[in-house]
Amino acid sequence: ARDLMRRRAARGDWRGVLEQWHMQEATVDLRPRAVAALLADALRRAPFAVPGDVAAAFRAAVSAAAPGEEVTSVLTVVSALGSAFAKDDATANIADALLALLEELGQPAEQSVYTSIMLVQLKRRDPEAVVATAARISATQTPCVCAILGAAAAQRGDFAASLAELRRAASQLGDGAGADAMLLPP
Repeated sequence: ARDLMRRRAARGDWRGVLEQWHMQEATVDLRPRAVAALLADALRRAPFAVPGDVAAAFRAAVSAAAPGEEVTSVLTVVSALGSAFAKDDATANIADALLALLEELGQPAEQSVYTSIMLVQLKRRDPEAVVATAARISATQTPCVCAILGAAAAQRGDFAASLAELRRAASQLGDGAGADAMLLPP
């Protein structure tokens, strides 16, 4: 299956790579970096990839993997793909689906991955999605996340909430006393 995927990738048949992966998903060993890289390339170059289908395929791979090292290796691939896809506007939906899978399996990604997805959502002018993604962050929100939430509030037209988020970000950056001084002109 891996060789067939490689041959199809060499021809530029990215749809074929994904179809082969879907047909063989339970038996394709995702541990070799070459397969993960091939899969990442196919998903990046295939705008037709449906985020739910990708997450379902990885869910099946996790279910088919033997407990322990195999599951960990599949989750590592999922996490790496999620991180890589979060920065690209075309694949951010796939990254979001992969992060949801990781959360479901009790392996949340780093906050920077969520921040990257939030920036893409902000660029798409989808403030509700930004807020929903921020709610999924398990750690304390950083000033960067607060600033993104402030920008999302401004996109919604809620300038009071935007200013409150920016003040919260500024208070986390400084000692808290100078937050208003940093945000408001004298």
